[in-house]
Amino acid sequence: MRSLVVALYIFAGSMGIMGSGWVLSRVNTLALLVFSLVMAPPLLYVALHTKGITSLIFLFFGNVVLSSSITLNIIWAQIMLRGHENIASSFMMGASWGVGGLLNLIVGALGDKYGLPIVLDGLVFVPLIVSPLVFFLRSQPDLSNQQSD
Repeated sequence: MRSLVVALYIFAGSMGIMGSGWVLSRVNTLALLVFSLVMAPPLLYVALHTKGITSLIFLFFGNVVLSSSITLNIIWAQIMLRGHENIASSFMMGASWGVGGLLNLIVGALGDKYGLPIVLDGLVFVPLIVSPLVFFLRSQPDLSNQQSD
């Protein structure tokens, strides 16, 4: 069952990343980022506190929503480093995986000390806690194809 949960979570992330490209052509970039940061925590929290198929469904949609901002972050980095898009993509993906790998040590230590359920409950709300920082972003280009009249 654990391998199913991990596989589902990874698959959901890939669906969120691929689907966000389509969504970005239809909505404002900041709207997608705020949606991702605000809506993923409740979905993932419910996934942690339910069992069976309900938990798997909320886990799937929670990671689809959470991962939907990855494409946006890569595009913003490419815009900032115009002419060096490959480096921008590599840096965004490499830095995120590197930081995630290093944080595994901290999360594991906290899980050993306080218990994994408590630590996961706290981690679920990190995106919600940092969501107000979105409003400090510089003006970013609107990537949607919406025509203004």
